[in-house]
Amino acid sequence: MYKNIGEKIKTVAVIVMVLTILSAAANMLMTFDSGSDEEEIISIVVFVLSPLLGWLASVTLYGFGELICKATAIERNTRGEITVSETQNKLQQERQETLENLRAQGLISEEEYLQVLNK
Repeated sequence: MYKNIGEKIKTVAVIVMVLTILSAAANMLMTFDSGSDEEEIISIVVFVLSPLLGWLASVTLYGFGELICKATAIERNTRGEITVSETQNKLQQERQETLENLRAQGLISEEEYLQVLNK
């Protein structure tokens, strides 16, 4: 539940933004059909302001989640728990996948694949 909390907070921020936009649109549609000019104007104002406020809240929440992710990565690096940065690890995985695809397509031989992989 509390593992990888930074990513979970960032996910919640995105969900909050989507729900805010959907609820503002639904509110506008329900109020717009009422026929009253005042209610229509209010629904348009709410439709414009709600996503802006939802965006502001979600950006703040997402930023907080990003700070937690970065602080966790810094803690892991200073403790020596990881030797290769997560970015380097991801790039290495992408490189290996590309090499495997080239080998599967017959564009490089098994020998070339192993030679490049061991560099």
